[in-house]
Amino acid sequence: MRVSDLLELEPVRRARPRWVVPATDREVTWVHSSEIYEIAPLLQGGEVLLTTGLGLVGADAEGLRRYVAGLADRGVAALALELGRTFPEPPGELVAACRAHDLTLLTFDAVVPFVQTCRAANEAVLDHEVTGLRHQQRITATLTSALLEGQSLPALVAHLAELTDTAVELIARDGHVVAQAPAGTSVDAAGIHEPVALFGRPWGELWAACDDASRPEVAAALERAVVAVELALLRTVDGVRQAGDARRALVLDLARGSYADAAELASRAAGVGLPTGRALLPFAVSADPGTSAAGLRLAVASVLERWAPGGIAGEVGEVVAVVAPSPPRTRPSLEEFADSVARLLARTGGGVRRVVADDPVDHPVELTAGLRAALEGVSAADRLGGDQQVLLPVDLAVLRTLRAAGDPALDLLVRTVLGPLLTHDARHRPALLPTLVAYVEAGRSKVTAAEQLGVRRQTVQARLRRITDLLDLDADRQSDATALELAITAWRVRGAGVA
Repeated sequence: MRVSDLLELEPVRRARPRWVVPATDREVTWVHSSEIYEIAPLLQGGEVLLTTGLGLVGADAEGLRRYVAGLADRGVAALALELGRTFPEPPGELVAACRAHDLTLLTFDAVVPFVQTCRAANEAVLDHEVTGLRHQQRITATLTSALLEGQSLPALVAHLAELTDTAVELIARDGHVVAQAPAGTSVDAAGIHEPVALFGRPWGELWAACDDASRPEVAAALERAVVAVELALLRTVDGVRQAGDARRALVLDLARGSYADAAELASRAAGVGLPTGRALLPFAVSADPGTSAAGLRLAVASVLERWAPGGIAGEVGEVVAVVAPSPPRTRPSLEEFADSVARLLARTGGGVRRVVADDPVDHPVELTAGLRAALEGVSAADRLGGDQQVLLPVDLAVLRTLRAAGDPALDLLVRTVLGPLLTHDARHRPALLPTLVAYVEAGRSKVTAAEQLGVRRQTVQARLRRITDLLDLDADRQSDATALELAITAWRVRGAGVA
C-alpha cells in the first residue's frame, strides 16, 4: 500500500487530506501518531506520521529543517499535519524542507481522532501485506509445481510473467536472452533484476518490468523466482554437480541427437553457459597416436577458456567434439587453436592430428548435423592421409561430392584417369603413383616432392615423364591437374573404404 492508497480510506478521507508537497509516492508500512520533536530515531521507515504540530511549536527555521531531515533519513513515507489546533497553515519553512528532502507533506483540514485513523489505516496496511504474502506464496507454489513437472526454463519465465502481469526476461551472463515472456517483449533499463547463480558462480540475471507502484511486489516475486530458476538450471545439466561434466554430456548428446526437443536443448545449453545468442561453430579434434581422448579433451577445454569463452567440449570415442562461438575468421582462428592445443599436448609427448570444422549454425538444434559431419570428416581425413591439419567444409567438398557419387562413378573415374598407371604399378617397380601423388600434393613442386619421397629432383622429373607417357596427361596443365587430383582422391576413397 502506498500513500495515495491510504488517502482513499474512508476515515482518512473524512479528514479532508490535501497534498502540500506531492513527493515520491512511497510504500506505507505503518501509520503512527506522535507530537515528539525527536521522534525520528524511534521510526523504522515507511511510516506515515500524523501530528498536530504541537512538538514543533517554538522551532525556528533551522529546527524545522532538522526535524524534516531526521524523518527523511529514516525513510518516512509521509508527514501528515492536522491544521487548526497548532497551525492554521503549514509553516513555509516546513514546506520548503519537505520539498528539499523529497518528503510527502499532507495536511488534514478536518479534525479526526488520530486513534481511529491509525486503526483503520494499519488494518488496511496489514490486510495489504497478507494479500501480498498470499500472492507470493501462490508464485512459489506455481513455480515449484512447474519444477516438479519438469517444465523448462522458458515455461518458468512464462509462469512468472503471468503471475506478476509484467514482462520477464532471463538473460545469461554473456547478454543473450535465454527466455522471454510475453514473446517479443523486452525489459528496459528501468526494470528490476535479481542475479542468478549456477554452481556458486554468476550465471546471469532475471529481469522484470515494473513501475513505481508495482516495484515492491515484483521485487519480492523475483526473489522467490530466482530460487526456482537456479534449481531448473541445475536440473538442465542432468543433476551433475560439476559443470564440466555437464558440458561433456551435452556435447555427446548433441553428437548423438539425444535430446527431447528444441526447448530442452536450449535449456541445457543455457545451463552450461553456451552462448546460443550468436553463431556456433561445430568442429572435431583428433590427436596423434598415444594421446588419450581424456588428455586431448583437457587440453582443448583449457584452450577454449581463452580462445572462445563459453565453448564446450567432450569425448566422442577417441575424438573430441567441440561447440564454440564462431570466430570472425575461421581458418586462421582454428589454426591458432590447433597450435595452442598442440603446445599443451607436447608437454606429455602428444600432438594434434586434425581439426575438422563444419559450417557455423544459428540454432543449437542444427549442431547435431554439424558435429556429425565434423566427426565423419576427421575419420575420412585420417584414413585418406595428407598433411593438412585444419580442414573446413571447402576442403572436404570434393571428398563429400565423390562419396555421394557412389562406387560405380568412383571406379569409372579411377579407371579412366589412372588405369594405365595402376596397371603399370601392379607389374613393375618402383611404383609411379606415389610420385604423382607427392607432386600433386606439393603444388606441383618437383623439389618439394623429391624431399617428401627422399629422392633426387631428377628422379622425380624422370618419373613424371614416364607418367605423362602412360596417362597421356600433363600434370603441369591445369585441366589435367584437376582431373588427376579428383582421380587420386577417388582412388583414396575407394582404397580407404570411405563410401
